[in-house]
Amino acid sequence: MVSVQPRCFLEFNYDTMATSKKKEGFSTLITKFSKAKLPLSLTPDTYREFEKQNKPLSVDTISRFLIDEGEAIDEFTEFVPCCRLPETPKFYGLIYWQAGLMEYHYMLITFDKKGNMINKKRIGGTIPDNQTFKVQVATITSSSTIEVKEGRSAQNSKNLTPTSFSEHYQFSISENGIITNE
Repeated sequence: MVSVQPRCFLEFNYDTMATSKKKEGFSTLITKFSKAKLPLSLTPDTYREFEKQNKPLSVDTISRFLIDEGEAIDEFTEFVPCCRLPETPKFYGLIYWQAGLMEYHYMLITFDKKGNMINKKRIGGTIPDNQTFKVQVATITSSSTIEVKEGRSAQNSKNLTPTSFSEHYQFSISENGIITNE
């Protein structure tokens, strides 16, 4: 007869329950993200179109799928579904808008087909920096390539899209959903 320590047994059961709980709501999460029509640019104002079409995600959905363990968000932070990368047979790529106080981000999060998170990266957004905003505009050209331009905009400006961009970089998404900087 093999003896099992209760602590290990409980931890194993907890992990199994948490994993199955995630998977239960995952198919519902996917339906909140329509397939993107590419190419797609994510500017400081693009979120408004997504807000018209989609309701913010619930706190339960956010905590189960979108934030890492230990990651803190305040009660004012909103998560709005934007779109899903098309033509990704081995993973789901979901883009959402995360709006906090004075900071707005477009996030790309990838999941395997069972609902397990693979990777998560900020691909665009607006961050205050002294008397300006650092603005990142992402253009999704394919399900495997995202081009990002970065510039600055005045904080008192109504139009946050910069008139010029000082940095350019690219994200690649592997066929398995791993996001890398190039």
